[in-house]
Amino acid sequence: MTLDAPDIAIDAGPSLARRAAARFSRFSWRRLKSALSRVGFYYHFTSITGRIVALNVMSLLVLLGGMLYLSDFRDRLIGARSNSLKIEAEIIASAVTLEGTPRVSESIDDAIFGPPVEAAYTISLEKSAELLRTLIVPSQTHGYIYHADGTWLVDSDKIYKAGKLTRYQSPSRRSEEVSSLYRLWLSVERMLRGESLPKLGEISIQNGKAFAEVRAALQQGSSTQLVRENELGETILSIAAPIKKGGKVLGALLLTTADGDIDAILADERASVVRVWLFILIVTTAGSFVLAGTIARPMHQLASAAESVRRDSKTRAEIPDYPDRRDEIGHLSRSLRDMTKTLYARLDAIESFAADVAHELKNPLTSLHSAVDTFSVVRKDEDRDRLIQVMRHDVQRLDRLITDISDASRLDSEMARESRQQVNIAALLHDLCGALNDVHRDSRARIDVQIKGIARPIAMGAKSPFAIQAHEGRLQQVVANLLDNAMSFTPKEGKIRIVCGIVRKSNEIELAVEDDGPGIPAENLEKIFDRFYTDRPSQEDFGKNSGLGLNISRQIITAHGGRIWAENRMAPPIRTKAGAYTPPRILGARFVIRLPASG
Repeated sequence: MTLDAPDIAIDAGPSLARRAAARFSRFSWRRLKSALSRVGFYYHFTSITGRIVALNVMSLLVLLGGMLYLSDFRDRLIGARSNSLKIEAEIIASAVTLEGTPRVSESIDDAIFGPPVEAAYTISLEKSAELLRTLIVPSQTHGYIYHADGTWLVDSDKIYKAGKLTRYQSPSRRSEEVSSLYRLWLSVERMLRGESLPKLGEISIQNGKAFAEVRAALQQGSSTQLVRENELGETILSIAAPIKKGGKVLGALLLTTADGDIDAILADERASVVRVWLFILIVTTAGSFVLAGTIARPMHQLASAAESVRRDSKTRAEIPDYPDRRDEIGHLSRSLRDMTKTLYARLDAIESFAADVAHELKNPLTSLHSAVDTFSVVRKDEDRDRLIQVMRHDVQRLDRLITDISDASRLDSEMARESRQQVNIAALLHDLCGALNDVHRDSRARIDVQIKGIARPIAMGAKSPFAIQAHEGRLQQVVANLLDNAMSFTPKEGKIRIVCGIVRKSNEIELAVEDDGPGIPAENLEKIFDRFYTDRPSQEDFGKNSGLGLNISRQIITAHGGRIWAENRMAPPIRTKAGAYTPPRILGARFVIRLPASG
């Protein structure tokens, strides 16, 4: 059992750790969002301007943090300063050696047996202190000289006379008052540094061997350097160089940079980075406001105009137009303007349609009302029969009007809802005309279908150039309406022709229905497509046609991206024997349909 327990703990540990980490991440994210919301920098801004400015500022803040954190300027500065300090320390150490005081024996034996032999070599406090101050004042460093046993001998900030300390040359940097802003800067610098340095103030200056670099110089006889920080957190460079004479280490020289020396240079460098960043921030912020103005202001104007259209369509508010803009805002403006124009046109069409419907329904209702009122006072049976015929006719007319009106009102929605399919126009005409010829074999004029420029087998084949994507039932309705009109005006002995061809120049399929009727008055060529307009032959019963057929046909063709119009077939002028020309003569009407070809 004891062997299994570790396995269980190992299996459960990562799962618990993952769940704990997930809970902590969710909690941290919620706290971060809450904190950002309180200071106004949460990502869910209500305006595009705020989002653009905040995103650019946050990007610059990340850039600034990266520049301050990842910059190697501090390392390069410390390296260069350490090299120069090392050279300075070795030069001063050699000079201190030369200023030392030798002690020699002057006995008779020495004179007899040879030259004087050096008995000892000591470091002169006064000369070393004066030399130290003279050499390090230009570099603004601090110098300390220690005896070989680690005893403190000389301080560059102190003046010696007759080997005794008389006064301090300068006050200590640590005794000065420093501002809170400077302390904050040092804290930020320490955070960016990301490392903990040994404290200089924790070591007594009087004990040389307490310094690792001094101890190494005394023991190894070589220069040693170290990076420290003082009580304020300022970076201090220290280097110890041995003072040697004849291969013997007499002491050590410790040089340290002045308090705030390295940090002042770093502060200047950081300040220059911040100044450049502030300039970029100002330019970026101004650019952000300009960019946001080119996006947010037009969108606000478009939204306000659209809101005005929604609130009150009768005022016909204009959508702002930006004709010089070729970007998404300009495209949106043009789309909204087109949509608004279409909406207004649809509203006008609905109002006009409602007025026309009311007018057309009122006529048979009035007639029916009069017939009903008269029926109660009529006594003769034949008069009652005529009134019953009138009422039956009016009821049929109302039924026809309501059916056609219902069809017209559902036209747009049905065509938008139904999917289009491949339709061969030539085959559609052939089948429809064949069926109509069979139905009206003896009572109506015959319908002929003509295919121009293309052999009939090819036109009827699977790869026919007359194949398009369309609503087959609606196209049949259009052709049936045109053929019904043509049969109404064409005498029985006449002919109706359907000519189908391709207009190569515009890549359109053209369909023309021609009859041998009286034609259409020139002033009515466009009017016949109006709703409820009727101009039927005199022999046709009144009210048999609702006047919506051609209007519905135009709506269907327009929905397919095509055009439909009416014109008269004219006979060419004939020159008479007297040399004059006969005026053009109308041979019949022609309805032309053009639909865009698929290819």
